[in-house]
Amino acid sequence: MRTFMLARVPVIFLLILVLLASLSLFSGIQPTFLGLFTLETFGSMFLVALAACSISLGATASINLVLAHGNARTSRKPEFPPVYPQYEPKLWLYLLCQVPAIFFVACCVRLWPHAWISAILPIAAGWAAAHVVLALAVIGEILLADPCSELPNMLVLPLPQQLRDEGKLAERLLASDPLPWARRLTDWFANLLANYALPLLPGYLYLSGNQFKLYPGMILNAVFSFIAVVLWVLLIWYAVSAASLAFVLLALLIFLLLFAGAAFFLDRYRFPLSLAVLAYALLVGTSPGTDHLYRVDKPQQGDRVPEFAKPCQVLSNVGTPVVIMTAGGGIQAAAWTTQVLAGLEARAKSEGVPFSNRIVLISSISGGSVGAYYTAVAYHDAATNHGPVSLEQARDSALQPALDEIAWGWTGPDLMRVFLPYAWHSDVDRGWALENKWDQIAGAGDFYLDDLAKDTGQGAAPAFIMNATAIEDGTPFIFASTAFGENGPRDPALLRDVKEFNQQNHHQLRVRVSTAARLSASFPYVAPAARSNGHPLAPDYHLVDGGYYDNFGIRSALDWLTEANLEGAVKPDKIALVQIRWGDPADVGGSIRGWSYQGSAPLSGVLNVRSQGQLRDDDVALQVFHGNWKGATDFQFAYNGVKGCEKQPLSWKFTTAQRDCLATTWSHDQKIMDEATRLVEFLK
Repeated sequence: MRTFMLARVPVIFLLILVLLASLSLFSGIQPTFLGLFTLETFGSMFLVALAACSISLGATASINLVLAHGNARTSRKPEFPPVYPQYEPKLWLYLLCQVPAIFFVACCVRLWPHAWISAILPIAAGWAAAHVVLALAVIGEILLADPCSELPNMLVLPLPQQLRDEGKLAERLLASDPLPWARRLTDWFANLLANYALPLLPGYLYLSGNQFKLYPGMILNAVFSFIAVVLWVLLIWYAVSAASLAFVLLALLIFLLLFAGAAFFLDRYRFPLSLAVLAYALLVGTSPGTDHLYRVDKPQQGDRVPEFAKPCQVLSNVGTPVVIMTAGGGIQAAAWTTQVLAGLEARAKSEGVPFSNRIVLISSISGGSVGAYYTAVAYHDAATNHGPVSLEQARDSALQPALDEIAWGWTGPDLMRVFLPYAWHSDVDRGWALENKWDQIAGAGDFYLDDLAKDTGQGAAPAFIMNATAIEDGTPFIFASTAFGENGPRDPALLRDVKEFNQQNHHQLRVRVSTAARLSASFPYVAPAARSNGHPLAPDYHLVDGGYYDNFGIRSALDWLTEANLEGAVKPDKIALVQIRWGDPADVGGSIRGWSYQGSAPLSGVLNVRSQGQLRDDDVALQVFHGNWKGATDFQFAYNGVKGCEKQPLSWKFTTAQRDCLATTWSHDQKIMDEATRLVEFLK
């Protein structure tokens, strides 16, 4: 039991590897994680196999290090043996530690979109590369260890007998001393530690004559850790779009080696590793220098962003206006939003009915804001190039993945922020990576909210509202391409109290449309809560997903129409209120649960209120609105999925089958087809 406790960190990380792989097997959560485990290229499979095997090798080395030196480290009386204690690693331990990695890679092969046999080569190459890394660590151990000692132990596999026999390669390597300066530097470092911190170092040093030496096993683990960090840095620096799973596994490897080393040191003093991690998190994590910021810029000309058009001006330009209200839900909501808009445009065009130029407002939340962003780019491209609006282009863009960029941000700059809090740009994080990916997909470049507002004011694009939430006081925070929310005090009986970007920043800052979409879609832990970098030393609101307040975009749309009317716009005779969301609400009834349900019940309640409870409140608001706007008619396009397409991912990556499900549901769901027909007839 004592040995197990000393080796708990590598054992826990091996269990994490198994648990992570199991996420791809459980049907209830499988759709969300399919994109993470679906590796579509041979390079991705190679990197995942390399990282998974490296975790197993790192865990094996850490366990053997505990078995070899754990007693010396934890004994009450400091011991520094006069010779290096030999330790023979066990083959069965190596094989046992390989099982989690094999299981993990097997789960990836299960979702491999090609013939499974084609995965053998990249997996074998990844496994071989991991053992090459181990071999490099062993070479480093041999080059840096005491040349007078026995051949250093690998701490992973038993050494082949031919390397142990006298006169063989091992003895020649030790005797040749190819890097004497490196050995002298290692010995100098060991004696420096002994001179100033000897009571802290049992289990790290042994005596050779009157000189202290580092245990060769410690050198092996240090070299292996150094190579792992180099691999991590290279992958983060040069492969932003590599497999997201490889980023996750390499981060696990870094934490495994870091926590295993920290636990080995702290266990002598019976000081819990978790308490040390908590203390570090409190010390570094509360530093203002580690806060997340989102990008804004100063206006190019003058010191103010031009005034935006008022809602009344936009509403008055269209005879039978269409208002789009699109809900949240990750990539599924983004893709479904654009699929519905592209499908309605094609359907209306086939019957000679204009559609895209009748849309006066798109109010979006969370994932729906990403679909709205691609739609805004389509309108902007059409206005810039004086061509037709291509909503099909927006649909194709929304299907593209961005999961790798999130993983890169989490395991790269955000992890670097933990270790080097003041040496990293506060606005370079996983949110920044998402924005850049969306801009790259859309080919938008620097597309600012005031550029979109100009299109809106000229009648070339509808008004857009991207809804976020201010954490500090829980109020809606909106990014609007009209002057909505800027007209002074609001009558609480008619309009909600909201914060609007231009009003908050006095028209002195510009924000990219992709940044507004990202902040609206800052689902917990996927994207960070961030404040503006316009005044980095001044307090500002941290913005998160708009779904905290209203996950359907309905309230802002109704407020925008009400404000337009208060400004003098005449209520149109007919107006279409189009809801785009994920799934119809349903009363699932009660349930019978065990005592463990008390752990998940609070979170389930919050999530259900966020979805079904908010939708019921929105329905009440719609009923009140219909009482004042007699010409308003509701249209609902809710994705329920045809057979085989019921479950779709919240993460930012579709599999091929999941992508196909969107078009299949649009063209084969009779309820959706009937609703599209009803809308087109309404617009005639």
